[in-house]
Amino acid sequence: MMFKLFSSFVFVIASFVSACSDPELMTTPLPNGYSFNSNGGEFGYVQHKGERLSTYFGMLENGQEKWCTDFAWNRKYFICKYIQYGNGLDPRDIEYFVLNTDTDRIIVFSTVEDARVFWNKMTESELPELKRKHLETVGL
Repeated sequence: MMFKLFSSFVFVIASFVSACSDPELMTTPLPNGYSFNSNGGEFGYVQHKGERLSTYFGMLENGQEKWCTDFAWNRKYFICKYIQYGNGLDPRDIEYFVLNTDTDRIIVFSTVEDARVFWNKMTESELPELKRKHLETVGL
């Protein structure tokens, strides 16, 4: 009886610990040596040849914390939902981060409509669906 009680207790603790684990670290290769990395689709950032674009992502020099979530790309252009977080996980401000992977030029748009107009003009296509994970996304 004691063994059954002990094994039930161990099972409950193991289930709790596994449920509290961090989301999977993921990466998605992008054109020209870029990649998008995230923690289960949250707190994403762009890196180039192994270096995070630290000017734009993480805890910034001005004390703001900014990350990407949903993203997409079309040939040389990359776009993501660019979020400034307030206290905890509350998004304070949402913008749209666009990167030309050929020229390394970055533009941040304050509205999705402004980003859409730019995207349509530069890629001659509609803005793709922004998602947290794509077919090319793999776990680290």
